[in-house]
Amino acid sequence: MGDRLSQVPFRVVAVEAMPEPEFRVTMTFTAISPLLISFKKPEDRYARYLSPPDPEYSTLFFRNLKEKQIAFTGKPCDFDEKAGNFKQLSEPRKKGILIKADTPMQSKLIGYQYDFKLTAPVELIRLGYYTGFGEKNSMGFGCVEVK
Repeated sequence: MGDRLSQVPFRVVAVEAMPEPEFRVTMTFTAISPLLISFKKPEDRYARYLSPPDPEYSTLFFRNLKEKQIAFTGKPCDFDEKAGNFKQLSEPRKKGILIKADTPMQSKLIGYQYDFKLTAPVELIRLGYYTGFGEKNSMGFGCVEVK
């Protein structure tokens, strides 16, 4: 936590596991950290960060879930992105996060926090819940809670 200028000392005093939600084919979530979906054409220098209303957002959201499933199982994922349903339920709040702040490698990532309803196979929903939805999950993006 923090950056080169703002170091944040803290101490973990307890770790507690939350009870597992009952996973279903259709579930409603609240993003408690920004969800990041990006798209980069070969001729583009930088990725374009998409917002939930963008027409490509849903397809890329499901494509990302499929890629996670393939990485996790090592097997092809036969889920068709068009068979799932992604519905934004609240106005997205844009969040820009600086990575490697105050260094020559500084960059800004843009994600959105919002409520959404998702219809997909239970195993994909479970995977997204535990690994994070969208991209850059290892940086803390894409964490959700069941609404």
